[in-house]
Amino acid sequence: MATPKSKANIGMTLVILFAITLVTGIILHLKKHGIIIEPRSVIKIVHWIAGFLMVGLALVHGLQFKKMLSAMKAKFLWFWGDTWLVIIFTSLTCLTGLVKLLSTIKIPNLG
Repeated sequence: MATPKSKANIGMTLVILFAITLVTGIILHLKKHGIIIEPRSVIKIVHWIAGFLMVGLALVHGLQFKKMLSAMKAKFLWFWGDTWLVIIFTSLTCLTGLVKLLSTIKIPNLG
């Protein structure tokens, strides 16, 4: 069983990985607006690694709090619904990034 300290460490690591993924994603997106920041290949690798680590830790985090979320469903239905919306949108975002990463052709406006 995970201790409260390990749960907090996973939560803080998720926040840091989210920030890294967000910032590097914005930097990569700026190319569409004519702003190129180098070394682009390094930024892509950092973005992918942080994104995959974030997905893995998010799964661990979700498993740790699954029982609590189920218990809160009866009392706080809005919280349960909002949490599932975040899960769905995050999953779709990760899935589109994975499709773009693994695709052999260049897909604009995806990822």
